[in-house]
Amino acid sequence: MDDLFPDTINKSEHGVTWWAGNWECRNWNGYFQSRESGRGNWCFQVPWFSNDNLTCSVYVIDANGQPQTRDLIQIDQENRITIQGRKYSRDFWNH
Repeated sequence: MDDLFPDTINKSEHGVTWWAGNWECRNWNGYFQSRESGRGNWCFQVPWFSNDNLTCSVYVIDANGQPQTRDLIQIDQENRITIQGRKYSRDFWNH
């Protein structure tokens, strides 16, 4: 279900959720996360990897509530990304 008035949602605020088509989305400490049909793990979105596959970009939400990319997120040997000092396995990020 789409939000009735999606432009009225302050997407730059931590914890706020909204719908984009079949995807439930949220701002988690400035990082964009989503999950299909509002079920399952909240996942970070990884649009790009570096050439050496040691870092990647993830979507963050700027002060205007718009998605932007943040580079140089570390990827360890177990394919975990590190966000705010915590490691997230492949179950918690999408490419």
